[in-house]
Amino acid sequence: MRVGTTRTRRGFLLVVVAAYGLVASAAWAEDAFEALGSAPIVGGDHNAAQERALEAAFVQAVDQAVGTLVSPTERAQHEALIGKRILRAAKSWVPRFRILEQGAQGAVYQVHLLATVEVASLHKELGRLGVGVRGERPFSEVETE
Repeated sequence: MRVGTTRTRRGFLLVVVAAYGLVASAAWAEDAFEALGSAPIVGGDHNAAQERALEAAFVQAVDQAVGTLVSPTERAQHEALIGKRILRAAKSWVPRFRILEQGAQGAVYQVHLLATVEVASLHKELGRLGVGVRGERPFSEVETE
C-alpha cells in the first residue's frame, strides 16, 4: 500500500512541477505594457484620429517590450532596423489590449491602453534579425554582476 502512495506522490509532484514550468513559460511568452498614444483630429474625423492614436500606443508598448529585451547600446546600434522591421508592424506583436481611457482633448485624440505584447516571439524575431538580445529572459529580469 505504501508503494502506491509513493508513486501517487511522485506523480503528483511531477504534474505540479510540469504545470509550474508551463505557467512560467506562458508568463514570459507575453507581457503587459501600459502605453499612451495621441493623434491630431483632422477635419473632424474622430475615428481616423482614434485609429492613429491606437497605432501610436501599440508602437509605444512594443517599444517598451524591445527595451526589456535589448540593451541600450544594442538598441542604438540597430535603431533603424528595429523601427522598420518591428515597430512599423507594432500591432502584429499585440494579440490583446484593453483601453483604459480614450477621447478627444481639444484637437487631439488620446488613447491610454494596456497592451499584451508577445515578448517571446519578439525576442526570437530580434535575434533572427541579428539584434543582440539578452539570454532567454527579458533584460529587466537578467541579473547584472
